Amino acid sequence: MRHRDILSLSYSVFCCQLSVTIIAPIIGLWIEKYNESFLTAGAIFSSFMVTTIPLQFVGGILSDRVGRKMLIVLGLAVYSLSSLLFVIERSPLDLMFFRALQGIGAGLFFPSATAYITDVTEPSKRGEAMSIYNACLGAGLALGPLIGGGLASFLGVHSPFILAGILIAFASILSMLMLRHTIVKQEKFKFTVVRECGTSLFIACLSAFLGLGVAGIMESVFSPHAILGLGISEFNVGLALTAMFIAYSLLQPQLKEFMKKVERTRQLPWASRYAL
Repeated sequence: MRHRDILSLSYSVFCCQLSVTIIAPIIGLWIEKYNESFLTAGAIFSSFMVTTIPLQFVGGILSDRVGRKMLIVLGLAVYSLSSLLFVIERSPLDLMFFRALQGIGAGLFFPSATAYITDVTEPSKRGEAMSIYNACLGAGLALGPLIGGGLASFLGVHSPFILAGILIAFASILSMLMLRHTIVKQEKFKFTVVRECGTSLFIACLSAFLGLGVAGIMESVFSPHAILGLGISEFNVGLALTAMFIAYSLLQPQLKEFMKKVERTRQLPWASRYAL
């Protein structure tokens, strides 16, 4: 395992997640500025997922064909550009477009980064590598609202995006200089693994929805309501959302243990009759 590869990708994923959640405490200011509804706030948040979900598949396949490094660097570059573009926003449509552009960067970066870690680590060290990577991912997710709210309160609404753009631009350069070029021969995608996972896969998807899905609802509704209805500052909004994401991140190890127990239960002879 090359530690500099893992550290480089861990820094990159920290910056990426930071830039995704840094907008959370600020959205209420834009809703107030443009006199828009909560529906608009939800659309701004959702535009990220509209582009990143389909590109997760495309990005993974492309990384097999052209190499992980190229997709990682390109994804980070798109991330950086989209963050800096928030400085020139003039309407809610601009915000939706910039978030969608962030989703494109995520769709290129995340599957390639995960596959790269698998490529460069031996099985005995893979758990350690992924734990470092996931810890930085959770830290970026949790600290984004706090940093975004704090900077917006003291330096202006655009300052968090300038910081995120600079940090991710450095991550892109770092990846270009430090990562190796790897290509894996593409194989035809098969749904065998999906069928075999059964109950475990279903519960994992349900857990992810209840975690990140509820978090997404909270972000798009709580921030505008807190600022417009309750008069809470952006910093305090960010602090509340950060506390929520920290709780979510801390529960991840327990979720993994729960999934192991589900898998062991599924393998019992009587459990096959109830598998999905």
